[in-house]
Amino acid sequence: MNDLPRYVITGGAGFIGSHLAERLAERGRVVLFDNLRRNSLTGTGLAESPAIELVEGDIRDRDAVHEVVDGADAVFHLAAIAGVSSYYEEPETTLRVNIDGTAGVVDAVVATGARRLVYLSTSEVHGPNAHDVNEESPCAIGPSSERRWVYATSKLAGEHLVLRGGESNGFAATVLRPFNVYGPRQTGEGAIRNFCLAAVEGEPLVVYGDGSAVRAWCYVDDFVDAALLALDSEAAVGQVFNIGNPDASVDTNELAALVAKLAPSARVEPGNVSRAEVAYRTPVIEKARRLLGFEPSVSLAAGLERTIAWTGSDLAEKVAS
Repeated sequence: MNDLPRYVITGGAGFIGSHLAERLAERGRVVLFDNLRRNSLTGTGLAESPAIELVEGDIRDRDAVHEVVDGADAVFHLAAIAGVSSYYEEPETTLRVNIDGTAGVVDAVVATGARRLVYLSTSEVHGPNAHDVNEESPCAIGPSSERRWVYATSKLAGEHLVLRGGESNGFAATVLRPFNVYGPRQTGEGAIRNFCLAAVEGEPLVVYGDGSAVRAWCYVDDFVDAALLALDSEAAVGQVFNIGNPDASVDTNELAALVAKLAPSARVEPGNVSRAEVAYRTPVIEKARRLLGFEPSVSLAAGLERTIAWTGSDLAEKVAS
């Protein structure tokens, strides 16, 4: 067992982290470092797996991060404060956790000699009008007067910390920019999460604003595929990749209609929005296709069907307990 690779996932108890942990556990030992602010492990059995170790801690605790990274073959850094409500309610904390936490992870990788660091950034670094953007498209974050952009700012700073840290210290650094990942076990906010939960609870699907905002939705299994391809590829070293599913691009009105079609009892209602709107978030993924061999395979309809089914079963389990 000790001869197997050792992987560390910061934020490993979260939505994407828990799915990544399942796949990495097939390869070796996996350590999840998380403060359990958003816990997607409940009901999965992952915490009881002999291949997985859960370490509870704060990403800003440098001693704890150093201890958990020590002996790792590769680190996936996912830990961050996310969610639009968080940006507005605790903007300074979002900046400090995300920037200081990433700096601490980079320092731990350097100090312990870990060979590879894969960092999850965000499509939000492309700003409010990210229409068919590639990795070299401008990072046009919105004004500092608008709290909406503290997350994107912190993640862009993290990209530089990781990439420059790799260049200066000789570890293999890769940045992944996820575009609207969704699927079973998602917690917190997000249009698909909100719509699926409302549908199974018999509540209206509320479309905020005029519903024209366009997103390219990426099913979580496809995103994990990309993360593992990046882990295994020498071509990924020192690179940034936009990861998403351009074929699953719809506006919010279309998305609500698709969910309502899959959950016939659902109804759609308009809602007012008072936050900064983001018109487009759709990626060009030719670089990931060319260098990683990445190709998303789960259609939006199939992904929604799976997510609605999981949401319904999860709700039933919570009611029963």
